[in-house]
Amino acid sequence: MSQLYKSQFLHRLTGADFHPRRRSWLLPVISAALIAAGMYIGWM
Repeated sequence: MSQLYKSQFLHRLTGADFHPRRRSWLLPVISAALIAAGMYIGWM
């Protein structure tokens, strides 16, 4: 993934394009997914 694409992807994930009310459930889901991914990578 290119750096520009990655930054745009993170920008979308952080909820910049979402309604604030929607972001309230989106953020914990994303953080949980990131933690799970980090643990999975750590085990490999």
